[in-house]
Amino acid sequence: MSTHQQTREANLLYIKKFNQQHRHNARLICVATLFLLLLFALWDLSSLGLDHPEVYPLLFIRFTASLPMCLFVFIYSYQPTLTL
Repeated sequence: MSTHQQTREANLLYIKKFNQQHRHNARLICVATLFLLLLFALWDLSSLGLDHPEVYPLLFIRFTASLPMCLFVFIYSYQPTLTL
């Protein structure tokens, strides 16, 4: 086995262990982000009201930008190998 292959295997092992250690943190961050989005959405609805013309575009932009990304990271954190 060449030195290059050993280095590559060592790097892949390091990445795999690093990802296993931080998967739980990624899930917690996603859940916390979604909770904060919901909290701020409720705050916007309570302060502006349902009849304000800017409420729905504001919520749509906020959730369209962040919800797919958080769901993707959360689901992808359950994959067995995360070597991109």
